[in-house]
Order: sequence, then C-alpha cells, then structure tokens
Amino acid sequence: MTANSWKIQRSILFELDSILSLTNDYLPRASLSNSINQLIDSISTEMLHELRIFLGSRNQYFGFLFSAGVSVHTEFEEDYVLATMPIRKMSRQDFIEFTIARAVEYEIHIDIDPSQSLLDQMKAVHTQLVHESGRRIGYFEQSGEIKSLSLISDFEILASILADGELHDQFWHWLDRFYYQIYQPWRHLKEPVLNASEEKALLCLGASTDQLLVDWLPQVNPLRFSPVFTEAIKKGILNVIFIVEPFELPDSWFIMPDGLVITFADNEVSFQQFVGFVNNLSERLKALADPNRLMIMRIARQSGRDNTEIAGFLNVSRPTVSIHAKQLREAGLIETLEDGRSVRHEVVASEVRKLFHDLERFLDLPRED
Repeated sequence: MTANSWKIQRSILFELDSILSLTNDYLPRASLSNSINQLIDSISTEMLHELRIFLGSRNQYFGFLFSAGVSVHTEFEEDYVLATMPIRKMSRQDFIEFTIARAVEYEIHIDIDPSQSLLDQMKAVHTQLVHESGRRIGYFEQSGEIKSLSLISDFEILASILADGELHDQFWHWLDRFYYQIYQPWRHLKEPVLNASEEKALLCLGASTDQLLVDWLPQVNPLRFSPVFTEAIKKGILNVIFIVEPFELPDSWFIMPDGLVITFADNEVSFQQFVGFVNNLSERLKALADPNRLMIMRIARQSGRDNTEIAGFLNVSRPTVSIHAKQLREAGLIETLEDGRSVRHEVVASEVRKLFHDLERFLDLPRED
C-alpha cells in the first residue's frame, strides 16, 4: 500500500453481529436510541432465551459472523443469503484453510500447529491475520495490542455454528427467523438513514480515493485523535473502509487485512442519549464517593438505626446525615422510611448491583475466566 485510500461499504454480517451484541446487553439499554430499544423489545422472550444459549451471558461485542465472512469473502456483502450461505456450509477445517488463503492474498505468513485442536487452530490463524494486519500500519509497535473484531471467546461460538458444529441447525434456524421476521422489516425503515449517511460520507470524502480527509468525522472518531491512525495517515499507509450501518455508531472500529474498518455516524440524538447515561452513571458513583455515605449504607444494611443514632455513631450532626441520605436516595441506592418522627433507611441492593454492572459495561472490562 503506497498511499492512503478509502471506500464505503455495507455489511449485513457486521449489522447482525452488532444487533446480537446489543440484544445480549453489550451496552446498557439507557444508552441506546429509542429505535434500537424498540427493535430489541420486539424480540420475544422465547427467542431471547434461545439467543442466550448460543451466546452465553457474556456482555461483550460479538464479531464471529463478520470474522467468518472474512474467510469466505462475504464480509462486505449486504444481501443476507449471499453473506451467510458460504458460512453455513463451512466446516472448522474449512475456516482454517480459507483464513490461510486470505492471508496469502495479502502476503501474510501464518504458522499453524497441526497438533492443536481445530478450535485452537481457528483462534491462532485469525489472531495472526489480525495482528500482522495491524502491525503493517504501525498499530502493534505503538500499543502492543491489536484490536480484533472477534475476541478469542467468539471462536467457541463460531465453531459451534459451523457445518460440523453442535448448534449449527438451531442457530441458523434462529437467525433466519430473526432476520426475516424482525430485523429486515426494521432495517427497511432505516434505509433513508443508511442512504443519507452514505451520501454525507461521499460528499465529505471528495472525489479522490487517494486522499483521506477526516476533519468531517465526529470528534469521538479514532481517526480524529488516535496517534496510531493519524501517524499512518501522515505516512500514507492507511486504507479505511467506512461502514454504513443503521445503528448510527460514531466510533466502532477494528482491523482486518483490507485495512481499518470504522463506523462514522454523527448522530446527535444517540450521542446525547449516551452522554445522558454517562452523566447519570457519574452522579450515582459520586453518591458513593464519601466515607460517611458508605458508612450510612453499611449501617442501614446491618441495623435499623435511625438518623439520630447514625449521627451519633458517625460523630456528625443529624442534618448532615439527612443531606448524605438525600444524595444516596436521589441516586436510587437507598429508600427512606418514616416511622413517626423516626427516619430509617434501607439499601436497594438491586440498584447497587446495577450501578457496578453499568460501570463494568461502560468501561468494557474484559471477562474474568
């Protein structure tokens, strides 16, 4: 690659990975747009239960469909049948061989250990493909870590839905129902959004595909601030594939042999929804950021002391306890009960757990094995 380049693509596999991830609680519902929440709400409880069987309880981004598409050249296919049919027919051994063949196209050498299980070989060939692709644009040297669309755990799911996988028939039957009955009608309504997004990108990028203009992108887009990507642009070695998608994601990205794949939506409504969630999360965390308030919650859990008794225990005034309790109550972490002139508090355990669960998902912390 001797010059920066770009192109605009659509990918039904990326879309399906995204909605499956969002449905499986990858991001808190409060941070999603009304349109996406309505889509998720339209999925029956029975279908959600089946999805949990396939994906488990991991609150992460799943990229196994797109990764499978890379191996069979359907990653940027918009047609559902054309994108998924080769994946349905592919075995685990096929995935390994097809991924190696893709690597050869880009002159990437893949080492394989035939003594490993097929699952471990699947993980190894894909990881090497992504790491070398990242190294070529300087990502590996700069950060020491490559961001792959698929986490290692994704390949356990992928292996189970390939032609020789134990969940092959059940998964594809489920996905067909989901796509035709739920997702396709919703996506049809989003077609104007897709077209407008594509037109905006074409207008802002200009007529020349060898010039990569990024000042039109949202401020949160990594092409605007990532030292690795800005340096690659300066060196003229970055190929960018802009993904047009209906979820209006401003900053999702991953690396593959074709280059950097990135979303670019500038959706003020979705962004403000997300900012609102972050502000709410911050306020709830602030309620815990005081030793006296933590002690009040501890006392509320362990005994039925009222405000006067708590004030004496903490050696503070009763009004001070009332102020602390008000902050905890506004954060939803306690409930206040009045018994005559006596005021007592109860911890809302579900809200405390939800607070830390929301924080864990917001920070996208890795899953503990």
